[in-house]
Parts: sequence; C-alpha cells; structure tokens
Amino acid sequence: MNKFAYDTLGTSRELEAAGMERRQAEAVATAIARREGNLATKSDLNLLRTELKSLRTELKSDVSKVESDIAKVESDISSLRAKVESDISSLRTEVKSDISSLRTEVKSDISEVRSEMKAQFRWAISTQVIAAFAVITLVYAIVQ
Repeated sequence: MNKFAYDTLGTSRELEAAGMERRQAEAVATAIARREGNLATKSDLNLLRTELKSLRTELKSDVSKVESDIAKVESDISSLRAKVESDISSLRTEVKSDISSLRTEVKSDISEVRSEMKAQFRWAISTQVIAAFAVITLVYAIVQ
C-alpha cells in the first residue's frame, strides 16, 4: 500500500472542536497515524478494481466454458440414450422373432412326433391285427 500524508495535528484539533479532550484527541490522531499503513488509498482501490474486473472476465470465460462443456455432455447423453433405446428396440424385435421361430420349430417337432407315433401305432395295430388273424386262421384250420 502507498504511504500518504496524514495530518495528525489537524485531526486532533477537529476532535477537540467536536468536544473531545485534548489528550484523547491527540491519542486518537496518533493511533490513526500508526495505522496509516493499513489504510487503502485511491490508487490501491483503483488497482483492486482493475484486478477484480480481470478476475470477473476470467470467471465469465470459465463459466461460459463450463456451460459449453455441460451442453456437450447433455448432447452426448441424449445421443447415448437414443442409441440405447434403438438397441433395446432392435433386441426386442430380434428376441420376438427368435421366440416366434422357436414356437414354429417346437410346433413342427410336436407335429412330427405325433405323426411318427400315429404311424407306429397304426403299424403296431396292423401287426397285431395280422397276428390275430393268423392265429384265428391257424385255430380255424386246427379245428376243422
């Protein structure tokens, strides 16, 4: 901070004129003079204003960059969300198609098994009917 001239005598006279005792007025003026190194001058305040303006400009720039980054992240999230939704939809369609194909295959397999069982059942009955007919013919031949 810059040194500046401070009128201790003038200050103590002003304090006396305001009703303060001389010794008290001088003590207050002296105490103020000792503290002058801690007081800010106009140039100190102007320098501080300049620094604050610079910091404010930097802060605005940083905030703008953060806002831009946030917008990009939001856009990326939106794109990812759309991709995931599309992938899920495709997967659902594929799973439904696979289930439908499996149902068709199972129905076809069941139909084939039924047909084979019917054919085997008919063959077994036919064989038993032929065998029964042969036994009846044999018994009839024996009986005659």
